Amino acid sequence: MSKKTILRMVFSLLFVLVLATVCTAAPMETFTLGLPGDAKGLDPQKALDTMSFAVIKHINEPLVTVDGKTKELVPILAERWEI
Repeated sequence: MSKKTILRMVFSLLFVLVLATVCTAAPMETFTLGLPGDAKGLDPQKALDTMSFAVIKHINEPLVTVDGKTKELVPILAERWEI
């Protein structure tokens, strides 16, 4: 093999290795939300578009809510709580 061929193979291998490290998955504790557009703002009082409302809803999601029928606390983000 010529020196040029060996150099091309080495650079190709390095390129593939760099690409493989870039394509790692996000950690399991990270939540990524894909939306079809950008939010115009994050002010809840001025949110009129769907994308802004979707982002604000996720940012301001409560820990618990009240069940309408039983009037008891129901977990949303909280797994457990003590009073």
